Amino acid sequence: DAVVMQWQHKRDLGLHTEMIGDGILSLIESGAVTNRRKTFMPGKMTASFIGPVKELYDFVRDNEEVQFFAGNVMNNPAIISAEEQMVGINGALEIDLAGQVASLTLGNKMVSGYGGQSDFAMGCRMSRFGRMIIVMASSTKDKDGNLISRIVPNLSPGALVGTLAVHLDYVVTEYGIAGPLDGLTIAESAEELIKVAPL
Repeated sequence: DAVVMQWQHKRDLGLHTEMIGDGILSLIESGAVTNRRKTFMPGKMTASFIGPVKELYDFVRDNEEVQFFAGNVMNNPAIISAEEQMVGINGALEIDLAGQVASLTLGNKMVSGYGGQSDFAMGCRMSRFGRMIIVMASSTKDKDGNLISRIVPNLSPGALVGTLAVHLDYVVTEYGIAGPLDGLTIAESAEELIKVAPL
């Protein structure tokens, strides 16, 4: 939602997403989203579900411009990759210096359910001029209130990799942008990621 607030000046955006959040409403009201250039369901906004916000329920009710499909359709890399300039934006719990993204677990502890992040990452990388972006806070606090980095040399033991390093283009934190990461060596990726890690 914070990202889409910056896109109100754009035009002819298309929406193909797992979840519609309430920030999308501001994009629609501004005229930025037309969906007319989409390959899959042109002219339609497509998703699997919406956030639990009354305004969203009111918006989608009887709205023929919004179509819902099961996750095996919305998260299908072949369908995602058919869109030109497909941009995937997701979050992460941890990223290691090689660019591996843990979005489901912190170590052995499950934090989030399986979603479409890995599918979107693959589909975006296969899309013509597509890209995958991870947006996250660079740090968090431990149980004692100490600041700890979420950009780490190695993922916590037992962490599940949600997005492979080879499918990641950019990482954005409050310190800036790391990337483009495509084609970098592990050492070069580490240098980029350190730039957006906590000081």
